[in-house]
Amino acid sequence: MASRLDTGDILQRSQTLVNQAVDRGTSILADRVEHYINVAREVGGVLRERQEEQAAAVVEGLADQASGLARYLRNNDGQRLWSDAQGYARDKTWLLAGIGFLGGLAAARTVRSGVQTNEYVDSYSQPQSAGYQSQSVGYR
Repeated sequence: MASRLDTGDILQRSQTLVNQAVDRGTSILADRVEHYINVAREVGGVLRERQEEQAAAVVEGLADQASGLARYLRNNDGQRLWSDAQGYARDKTWLLAGIGFLGGLAAARTVRSGVQTNEYVDSYSQPQSAGYQSQSVGYR
């Protein structure tokens, strides 16, 4: 007899797989963030050697904030990341609307620039020579 698939079981398994994939992705992302933190600290050191204290402080401040991001990515699972993203989206609906609007403008611009129109005439274009036209007629 065929075994009956339980919808709840399938949903639970798929959530587990998604969480595992998100965990691997966030671990990789945390590694990359930590790499750039190290690069930023080295840049800060070079700036301090060159007596650029303000620039060094800015770069090192950014590195410190990125350290918090790397810790967050390492210490939280996919479920927590998703709930935090939902909470942030609920609190900042105006930000999401703005991002959606700008994304729509960018998409429209991309589509519009990809459309070729025959209405555009280059004022610098030269008319085809009679010799070229006769050659094209000969190929018909």
